[in-house]
Amino acid sequence: MTMENELVERVDARVKRLGTTRSAFTRQALRNALRRLDEKELEERHVAGYRRDPAQPGEFEVPEADHAWGDDAWSADQSTVASTFAFPLPPCPPRPRDESWYFPMMKPRSRTGEAVVVAGAKPVQAATELPLSVIHAEALYRPVPPVEYDDEGYPGPDGNVPESTQHAHTSAYTFNSLRAVFRDRGDDLIAHDLMLLFEEGNRKATLAPDLMVVMGVGNEPRDSYKTWKEGKVPDLVIEVVSRSTWRKDVNVKPPLYEALGIAEFWLFDPLNPRLAGFELVRGRYREIAELPEGGLRSRVLALDLLVMDGELRCRDPRDAKVIPDHVETVRMLDVAERKLSQADHERAEADRQLAEADRELATSKREREQALRRVAELAALLRQARAES
Repeated sequence: MTMENELVERVDARVKRLGTTRSAFTRQALRNALRRLDEKELEERHVAGYRRDPAQPGEFEVPEADHAWGDDAWSADQSTVASTFAFPLPPCPPRPRDESWYFPMMKPRSRTGEAVVVAGAKPVQAATELPLSVIHAEALYRPVPPVEYDDEGYPGPDGNVPESTQHAHTSAYTFNSLRAVFRDRGDDLIAHDLMLLFEEGNRKATLAPDLMVVMGVGNEPRDSYKTWKEGKVPDLVIEVVSRSTWRKDVNVKPPLYEALGIAEFWLFDPLNPRLAGFELVRGRYREIAELPEGGLRSRVLALDLLVMDGELRCRDPRDAKVIPDHVETVRMLDVAERKLSQADHERAEADRQLAEADRELATSKREREQALRRVAELAALLRQARAES
């Protein structure tokens, strides 16, 4: 591959500034260019697919109950909230710290539709085996119009927006932090609000986790994640609870994630800050125990997740350092830049003083040499005067 001299000079200047090599910079630039081309092709496919196979009227209509918001809808169900989730609304009593977050409310079902016995209830038998999308129909995600569809008619990006600023901050932090941690692992996918499709031929079998991590499938741009094409389900899912979706997040989604075989499932409530993690053990979710130093260990991420000052944070167990969020990173960079600027100023002042000292030393040296020459001259005159006398 050949490049013009001007382009080579620009590349070399950027390489020097970044502290990398020309080959590494070129490889990354090519990857970025290919990624932009892929994204452009995906956008073109979105437009074509949406025109060719638009959503049928009412097919993805969002029920009002699933996205209820406001004081009336919220206060009307306070008794249910108090008994199941304990949001900080008086007179809701707090849950004991050792009580599982959602297990008392879970009613998981088998693949045949038989309900697992809960509190002595008699299971209901089903005549035939049912798909997970039927068994856990309440857990499915209903895309919010406008919805983009791919060439096969499966939904992709939609019009969903964050539920609250806390929800948006938490989702952004986890996504960006894990991308930073996994920056050199090109085979692992970190996805935020990506459509998760788990039954081929059924475009209603859709989930949209706030964040999911999938190892070994590559991190190329995607408009959705289809388990039958990718060859595996996600390794980890994080759901950030909101007032309009907490019922699904806490009661309905966990059994489906468990049935799909997702190794770790995490819940974070930003409104009443709390965190719970669950790992799959012999096909059932088991709550992850708290560490002695605080927080919960994720085997999938090899990180600790914890609540600090009401915010979800990730901690590297190797050095116990907490990964800062974007604002904290910018603040740290500002402090570092100020310190660097101060150090540069102090170094410049030290260089100036050193130069001044060198000049004074040079002047003193010249004056000493001149004085020695004058002494020598006087000594010579003295010897001559003595000789003449």
